[in-house]
Amino acid sequence: MESSVRKSYVGLIVLFYFLWTNCFNFYLLADKNIQIGEIRELVMLGITILLFPMIISSLQSKYLDSSVSRLIILALFTVFTALLFWGQTPYYSVRAISSVMLPLGVFYILKKYNVSIQEVIIAIIILCIMHSILQIIGMLTFPNVVFGNAGEKAIERSMVDLEQRGVLRLAVPGTDFVPLVMFMVMVVAKQRKIMYLLLIPLSIILLMRGTRTPFFITMFVCFCYYMLSMKRKWLALVLLILSYISFSSLYNSLLNSTADNVIVNYVKMSEQQLDNDEEDIRVRMAKFYVLDFNEGNMLKDIFGNGIPGNSEYGKVVSRMSEAYHYYIVDVGLVEIFVYFGVLGFIAYFSLLRKVIKAEVIDTCIFAKLGIYYFFMILPTNSMLISNPLPVALIIYVLYKGQLQTELNKINK
Repeated sequence: MESSVRKSYVGLIVLFYFLWTNCFNFYLLADKNIQIGEIRELVMLGITILLFPMIISSLQSKYLDSSVSRLIILALFTVFTALLFWGQTPYYSVRAISSVMLPLGVFYILKKYNVSIQEVIIAIIILCIMHSILQIIGMLTFPNVVFGNAGEKAIERSMVDLEQRGVLRLAVPGTDFVPLVMFMVMVVAKQRKIMYLLLIPLSIILLMRGTRTPFFITMFVCFCYYMLSMKRKWLALVLLILSYISFSSLYNSLLNSTADNVIVNYVKMSEQQLDNDEEDIRVRMAKFYVLDFNEGNMLKDIFGNGIPGNSEYGKVVSRMSEAYHYYIVDVGLVEIFVYFGVLGFIAYFSLLRKVIKAEVIDTCIFAKLGIYYFFMILPTNSMLISNPLPVALIIYVLYKGQLQTELNKINK
């Protein structure tokens, strides 16, 4: 890893994310979301145009930058599919792409200026700390929302979540950095066991997010990494069996508990959904978008519909959300299919395949775990698509890790 850290680059990464998220959804900027969004999208489009030669030249690379290039090209291609299938004008498509997919272009900004692995890692840690502080501030000041989703409807939803889950869902940006820092801790703790203690406050911050899947997937990834990194495989097997027995006992205890806390509420909510005879709303939504939405059009199945903007296409998706609570962002796999079709699956899982095969230095292993996390969460979340900035950062870390591994081989 590079020994010198350029604080200006760390600061620019943090500042970019800060501005991209409207200063972590600061309440005083809520009324200016549209204007800020337009400026942000224009800037991102301009950056992508300037970096386009680099994006094209990376397509044939044997490293991870080729996968990022393919995802950006795929996103740009949806301008034509949305126009062909829905009559959505390129203006609205480009705006939609600029806010959803083109932030992956941050990868090429980092590449152009040769930002170091250490600089990106420090930026991720700072953003995790900032999110944690703002989340705590939000909980202390609620119902006066300072950071996160403001407005009457958002506050009402938060009140319902507080009653059902025992925790506020404030939607403060930056939650995705918490699992990434937890994965860093897991890697570092192999040499310094005391670091495991950091998992306690980080787990609490993750619980404060108010959603079950990110918490349990993060715990699962951490557990699997710990098991697989053990030198004595027979001991790992014994621990796995004991963990299963302990988890089963704990689960039943929590299920029968009369306590009112986040973990108990999560367990009871999960059990109620399993016992419910009605089909899960995510399953119903997936069936609709996969089987009915494309109306048997094979071209849509292959190439997708494009990313919806402020058009008739966007209005149809919004009506499904309002009328049936079919929120397409709730199931990432469905979102990939609707937006990009089968080509989208090929592009994203090609990225996953490259990540699995990538040889990187130990410092970058946390980024691999991060990619696994984002893919494992796809059945219930679309962070891989709708929140691409953290994804761009860790793919860049892996890319630099690949280069460093190659350099180490040459030196040997």
